[in-house]
Amino acid sequence: MVIQMNGAQNIKNKILEEAKIEADKILAEAKLEEDKIASNNKKEEENYTKKREDEIEKAVKLFKDKTLAQARLKAKRDYLDERETIIEKYIKEGIKSISSSSKDYQEYMKKILTKNIKLLSGEITVFCNKSDQPLVKKIVGDEAKVETARITGGVTMEDSTGVKIDESIESKVERVKDTLRQKIVKSIE
Repeated sequence: MVIQMNGAQNIKNKILEEAKIEADKILAEAKLEEDKIASNNKKEEENYTKKREDEIEKAVKLFKDKTLAQARLKAKRDYLDERETIIEKYIKEGIKSISSSSKDYQEYMKKILTKNIKLLSGEITVFCNKSDQPLVKKIVGDEAKVETARITGGVTMEDSTGVKIDESIESKVERVKDTLRQKIVKSIE
């Protein structure tokens, strides 16, 4: 009976030993699987972190570029606004500096009046500012009626058929304003 017990003990020990080997093998495989999962999780975490860092970096760069572009645009707009203010100031000062008593102005008035009266027919009315009235009356004589208008200088003319000619300083300046603006810009830049 001792031999049978020894044999049963041996079988039991062998089964336990095989079970232990199998358990160690399962534990080793589980440990490998755990390490593999941990490694994958770490890689995924690193990839996610890297992706988020890249996204944040791109967002910061985009914000910076957008902010700089807006600042450049505002500076350019401010510069152009200020430049336009200066141009308008020069043009207004230029108009104010025209003297109706200067010989050049009187020649200019004579030229535009004699040229344009020929283009009109019927009863002609010439409009000018109050200070130019004596000069205009002297030039047109009885060919046209002279009336006062709110213009800086020059004249506007109209005939009885409704034809109008605007040779006022304001309209002349308006017609050449772009050219004047370019010349002024070149002189101030």
